[in-house]
Amino acid sequence: MPSRQVWGLAKQDVLRAAESFRPSRKTQKWIVIVNGKEFPARPLLLHAAGVAPNDPTNSHQAVAKLQELGFETRYADQSVKSVARLHGSTGEDTQSSKELEWLASHREDFAGQWVALQGDRLLAAGQDAQEVFSRVRNVFPPPLVVRVEDETLPFAGW
Repeated sequence: MPSRQVWGLAKQDVLRAAESFRPSRKTQKWIVIVNGKEFPARPLLLHAAGVAPNDPTNSHQAVAKLQELGFETRYADQSVKSVARLHGSTGEDTQSSKELEWLASHREDFAGQWVALQGDRLLAAGQDAQEVFSRVRNVFPPPLVVRVEDETLPFAGW
């Protein structure tokens, strides 16, 4: 859970922090763009909030806060197009249609289960959402994880 200091930040706090921030590590997964410069997202946000590096705010929470404040973020090792899909932007995205086609053709086989899909590839399936999420948590771009609903209506009698 993110700390109160992090959630209370304003855009000006991050802009001010970026002026004096010096990252201690070179490799970071998430990047934020501030005034045309790239910064590691979580460390910059923690610096702006004035909290210790072991603050419970995780990288995804930091990215969400930075986006809420209007900053551009991206995954350091991926193209902008891949990250756009992660953040739900629209545009030419054939992944979604492939996932929908897969769901339509495999609905009966996986009804009532959670599945993780990337395009037309099944990455994981199971009865428990946490199990499926944990098996794909390091996959990038993040796959679609959804519960496959059985579309047949139950017989209720005459």
